[in-house]
Amino acid sequence: VFGLVMAALFYSVVTFRAKGPGEDGPPIKGTGLVPRVWLVTTSTLAVVVMIYPGLTGLAELRRDRTYDLEVNVTGFRWAWVAQYPEGFSAQELVLPVDQRVKFNITAPAGDVLHSFWVPAFRLKIDAVPGQVTNLYITPTELGDGATDAAYRVQCAELCGLYHARMAMPVRVVEVEEYEAWVAEKAGQ
Repeated sequence: VFGLVMAALFYSVVTFRAKGPGEDGPPIKGTGLVPRVWLVTTSTLAVVVMIYPGLTGLAELRRDRTYDLEVNVTGFRWAWVAQYPEGFSAQELVLPVDQRVKFNITAPAGDVLHSFWVPAFRLKIDAVPGQVTNLYITPTELGDGATDAAYRVQCAELCGLYHARMAMPVRVVEVEEYEAWVAEKAGQ
């Protein structure tokens, strides 16, 4: 697409430029078949992409409300905290592979709007002060934020001075490793 746009731009500059000082190039009239076909084609493509996979994929993601693990995540200036069902909090998000996770995401009242985004999961949702939003994810691949930058919680909403530093590492581990980590953290 970029190449086609650049070729059309270059062609237009060369063909329709002014021939001398004070002289305009020939007028361009867009009433022919080509502009109409272009409009219909691009409009059709846009509508198709909005419906499938856009709206159908979104409906599929929101349909399943079951989960194996529930994690509360709070975003505040300028950090994230994950609170696990066993009663402890961590500044690292550790998740078991192939288990559906429900995230309850919020920000403290009086804070600014944040956005919970893990690039590896390709989903994000806002952390609205004083409200709880939910996001359901099933991590299907092992990953570690120490070796792959896509495994991190990143604020995707410009939230102030240290917005770029508002990240939290994510690890997706085997179930046994997750249970050992929970036991260690809960025992502290």
